[in-house]
Amino acid sequence: MTTVDSTATLLEARTAPPADGTDLMMSTTGEAAPRDGKNLVLQIDLDRDSVKVHCQDTEHVGTHKQRCVLFSANKHCWLIFTPQSVFTEDYVELQEGETARAHVLDETKQAQTHFVVRAPKTAKAAKMGKMAKTAMDAKRPPVIVVP
Repeated sequence: MTTVDSTATLLEARTAPPADGTDLMMSTTGEAAPRDGKNLVLQIDLDRDSVKVHCQDTEHVGTHKQRCVLFSANKHCWLIFTPQSVFTEDYVELQEGETARAHVLDETKQAQTHFVVRAPKTAKAAKMGKMAKTAMDAKRPPVIVVP
């Protein structure tokens, strides 16, 4: 939220993922993701045509109240969640070097979600787009589990 003056607060504008962006191939490091207190922290490293997520294939967010997952990336991208019923957001935009939160719905129990990483379209990415799209159709790690 952005405060304009002492009486007005505006919601921050979100930029929707580009329809012509490129969904990148993902892999995980296999190491447990760190936590910030009780909240999961996922670092995402983008190359030209692939993504490395610093976590295990399956990560659990925990059972505490006000749960969230903190995401950060080395390049501008969007995370698009499937199914969208786990988080209050259906996607998160990540800016280079900044951390973004995806809040878990408090009523969510025994659910899981996958996500794809979408990068803005580039000339090279346009050529790789069809191959990456085919590979991303199958559900791949990481999986975020809500116990």
